[in-house]
Amino acid sequence: MAGTWALVGRRRELERFRDVLAAGERSAVVLAGPEGVGKTRLAAECLGIAEGRGMATARVKASHTARSLPLGALAPLLPPHGGPGLEPADMLRRAMDAIAALGGGKKLVLLVDDAHLLDDTSATLVYQLAATRSVFVLATVRQETTAPDAVVALWKDDLAERVEVSPLAPGHVEAVLTAALGGPVSAATLHELTERSAGNTLYLRELVLAGRESGALAEEDGIWRLSRSVVLSSRLVELVEGRLSGVADPARKVIEALAFGEPLGVPCLLMVIDRPGLESLENRGLVAVAYNGRRLEVCLAHPLYGEVLRDRIPAMRAQAVLAALADRVQSVGARRREDALRFATWRLATGGDMAPDVMMSAAVTARARWDLGLAARLAEAAVRAGGGFDAALLEAEVALLRGRGEDAEQTLSALLPLAADDRQRVRVVSARVDNLVRSLGHTAAALQVLREAEAVVTDPAGRDELAVKRGFALHMGGRLAEALEVLDPLIARADGPAFGFACYTAAACLVRAGRLREAVAVLDRGAAVVDLMPGEEQSLARWLTAVRCAALLAAGAIADAERLATANHTEAVARGSVGVHAVFSQILARIHLAVGDVTAAARSARESRTLFRERRYLNPARTALTYLAQAEALAGSADGARAALAELEEMGLPTEALNAVELRRARGWAQVAGGNLAGARAHLVESATLARHQGDLVWESDALHDLARLGWAAEAEPRLHDLAVLVEGDMAPARARHATALVAHDAEALDQVAAAFEAMGALLLAAEAAAASAVVLRRQGDVRRAAGLELRAAELARGCHGAVTPPLRAIQTQALLSAREIEVAALAAAGLANKEIAGRLNVSVRTVENHLQRVYEKLGVARRADLAQALTPV
Repeated sequence: MAGTWALVGRRRELERFRDVLAAGERSAVVLAGPEGVGKTRLAAECLGIAEGRGMATARVKASHTARSLPLGALAPLLPPHGGPGLEPADMLRRAMDAIAALGGGKKLVLLVDDAHLLDDTSATLVYQLAATRSVFVLATVRQETTAPDAVVALWKDDLAERVEVSPLAPGHVEAVLTAALGGPVSAATLHELTERSAGNTLYLRELVLAGRESGALAEEDGIWRLSRSVVLSSRLVELVEGRLSGVADPARKVIEALAFGEPLGVPCLLMVIDRPGLESLENRGLVAVAYNGRRLEVCLAHPLYGEVLRDRIPAMRAQAVLAALADRVQSVGARRREDALRFATWRLATGGDMAPDVMMSAAVTARARWDLGLAARLAEAAVRAGGGFDAALLEAEVALLRGRGEDAEQTLSALLPLAADDRQRVRVVSARVDNLVRSLGHTAAALQVLREAEAVVTDPAGRDELAVKRGFALHMGGRLAEALEVLDPLIARADGPAFGFACYTAAACLVRAGRLREAVAVLDRGAAVVDLMPGEEQSLARWLTAVRCAALLAAGAIADAERLATANHTEAVARGSVGVHAVFSQILARIHLAVGDVTAAARSARESRTLFRERRYLNPARTALTYLAQAEALAGSADGARAALAELEEMGLPTEALNAVELRRARGWAQVAGGNLAGARAHLVESATLARHQGDLVWESDALHDLARLGWAAEAEPRLHDLAVLVEGDMAPARARHATALVAHDAEALDQVAAAFEAMGALLLAAEAAAASAVVLRRQGDVRRAAGLELRAAELARGCHGAVTPPLRAIQTQALLSAREIEVAALAAAGLANKEIAGRLNVSVRTVENHLQRVYEKLGVARRADLAQALTPV
């Protein structure tokens, strides 16, 4: 961490430097950019390019101290001037000759770092060196600082190519962090570090160092993530304070106001400073001015400026700044929802009084933006201010979102007897159902709460809302057909949020039932209504999108599902919407499993698991762990799969929930990773049986196809063909054709199935089908075609980043060994003793020994320890 960071994202700048060197039309390059953007690091790389071309190099660094002396920055390169009384022209000529001579007969490239700090004499010398082509000048200058005239003349007189060096783009920040930390970074951590550094390499480095030193930035499950916000280091504070030094009133009042309230409209700031003063701050690079819609807004030029100012301003001064902000915004009028939220926040911080409805409105806005800490403070203030039942309910709803499920349940239970009408009763019951199902995993308790409410609520609209929640609870309990019976009539008559939520739940059930066209039609209807809803109800649109991703995945449109999920995941991270972020991380995990990219699947599953567990949403956390277990198992890590399953079991949730089907699949694949195919079969049969009982045809198809892939194709084939008719889309028919081809040992059909899976983006399934085709051809003696398919399978498998499944284990080995020999060899390679293998397979120890002896002979290995390598995937 203390060394030089990798240079990333500067290909364009380096190419321009190479082009200027090669063309020979200009004699200088000037790298211009903000402080800390990485100009010096880039310049050093440019010197390396010059040295690679056989050129000599030298470097000097200008500074405020050296600026007080003529030729102060260049003094290290110059000989003694030869005594007093030397004319300036002679001094410059001798200096030019001395610097040019440093090349020793080679062309010299001279780096002048921070050339904007050169004294006038040094600047003139650098200009003349470039103008006479005595040396090639490479200079760095800070954009927001006035440079000496001679330095500016380098590009004004067309002697130099001026290259603008911008802050790093988010993708490049990720590459820098991955290289510096030696591993991937979570999406939320990447977003926070990118936003706080604004792509400034110097600030980014200091944030990372501070995070590592404090322990806030640490590696967890192979992924670097922030457990809390990084406290700015003294080094970073000094850098920022140096940038802000010398700013006096009224400009100081402006940057202090922005530190607490950015962005602020120009009219608000013109109450503090005149327009020329504001323009001066913009010219100095301390503030940025841009239009937001039709409003011209001002913010600090870098996010860390505000952090440092807020940390350094005394408490009493901060109170005064906030009070003044509230007064100014109130005087110009709070026209937008965000204005009202900020106004309420400032008044809350200063202890000012506000009406409860103002606090509640602000809390609702904060909740919609997923600023749950602020929403909780505002809701609590509304309760203290006399907001009554509605304020108390809002406080409980925010507690629910913050993962405080037990606290929320106590508050909501106490509120229910206080409800004065059906509207209030339904709101409390809806919140309790969400909490019991999502946070606590108690679906049966949620259904009981609904039964009790339905006995007393008479309002038709309220009863519709309760029915929607009943459908949701049934769906989450895996009772899909019952959920659809409840929801179908509601979709015909409900409206508003109730209609939107009914569409979400019904579409989710329809997807699992394989009725994908109906699901998409319901999603379209729901989206059309939700798009017309104001404010926080827009969050329903995200849940509808999540179901749309599931529909695309079930149909085999994997690439489309990944694009849609990635876009929503990226947006959620940027907005700080933790719940949406966790949901789409989970969806991406499932998509990556469908692709076969086990590394990406494990990363997304861990991200989802961590976010849900931190907020104590146990049911979705458990689902994320099932995907993590599958990813670890597909990567060949039996220990990793078992660890994920053990973490899942520790939650103690009921087993009849919606994700129980996938849980059994995960257990099956964990057995595969451990070499126990017989145990895997039992779990997968149980998974398929449960899915069929629930009416979950898509996941039944998943589990049956797993059986076919692992050697029980004849057993799975009939039902897979039934599902090919019942489940819409391309995926289910392809699975049925795969099973048929495996049963028939039809190499041509397997090759066609591989092409179909590859076209859908299911690379692991494509690799397995191609591998199976190659095995059939080898056994038939068609070595040439088999070799081609083996290469194709190997290429497809490489896209799966470490997937290890029985069909991919050493393709040529499969052609040599029988199915039972492969099973025995896999268990032995996993470390099981002969007696343990015999117990697993219900055969004698002597039988195991005979199988192993034949395996050794066929594979040409001498001992048990060599089996693992012989059975490695292509």
